[in-house]
Amino acid sequence: MLSVFAINHLRAIAVPINVRLTPPEIAYIVDDADADVLIVEQPLAPLVGAVAQITDRIKKVIVIGDPSGAALEDAESWADLAAEDTGGFVAPDVPEDTTCLIMYTSGTTGRPKSAMLDHVNLFAQSLTLVRVNQVFGEEDISFMTAPLFHIAGLGSIAPNFVIGIPTVIHPLGAFNPTELLDAWEREKATIVFTVPQQWQVICADPSIPQRDLRLRIISWGAAPASDTLLRRMAECFPDATNVAARAVPGVAALFRAGPLASNAVGAGARALVERGGSDPLVRLEAGSDGLHVGMAISVHEGYGAVETVRRIRAAVRSAIDDDTLDQPARIRVTVIHVGRP
Repeated sequence: MLSVFAINHLRAIAVPINVRLTPPEIAYIVDDADADVLIVEQPLAPLVGAVAQITDRIKKVIVIGDPSGAALEDAESWADLAAEDTGGFVAPDVPEDTTCLIMYTSGTTGRPKSAMLDHVNLFAQSLTLVRVNQVFGEEDISFMTAPLFHIAGLGSIAPNFVIGIPTVIHPLGAFNPTELLDAWEREKATIVFTVPQQWQVICADPSIPQRDLRLRIISWGAAPASDTLLRRMAECFPDATNVAARAVPGVAALFRAGPLASNAVGAGARALVERGGSDPLVRLEAGSDGLHVGMAISVHEGYGAVETVRRIRAAVRSAIDDDTLDQPARIRVTVIHVGRP
């Protein structure tokens, strides 16, 4: 994480690389991203030598630890560089629309694909997470299990720096639910994220009722979660709010969820994408204070604010004109952005 900050401070671009990739896969990313410098931890240093046999793009290697394992004569030590006098160095001004990260996909169905993120992208995501998780003070402690080469890692830790709350980074390795629960309890974690497969194993741990856990936000993503799992999460952690970061074909969603809300949003998003068109999905519910109307409309991501507002007004007008509303009502419209037309 310190490396990413230092790279961005120089107005350079950080390219996190999956540590589980093979040398040919890493070499492809190095070439595709036009990377010149590799920063690597000592246990992974032998990979550098293998990558250097495939690509000649690498100009400098910096090793966190003993650089001898990099199998390159000119590999440098992170500690030695950090100890150097910076002299009169003045950090350059970095415009907010400057690219700060290039994140690569896993390449499951082909070559890894890159996504360029600028500082505004990352800051906007940070503000979204701050609001969704309702992190408005310094009392929270975020616990991160996602790797830093994944956007779930960097994207989750960024808002913590914005708001100023501590982050506990869990070591990568074989997943052990008991050890994770021990760490949550020991570190007094309040905001946590894991994938549904991990939540399933965590919720099966019989020690949960006896633990002194302080979880306030339990979040998940990267894969669908069944209604059974969401109900089990609610049973195991009744005082926590479930927050989901999910993707369905053509849709990205970040929402506060529960056993029913999660499936409703996911199903609604899929329906909008699969059926196409601009007709809204409408849900009516009678409340103690009158009729509540929930509407979801799909808007292509290429449309601007004017067209989006026009479609919202058309959706509301259609409900009124069709006599769907025959009494005063509260209307809430959710706009779901789908792929470009």
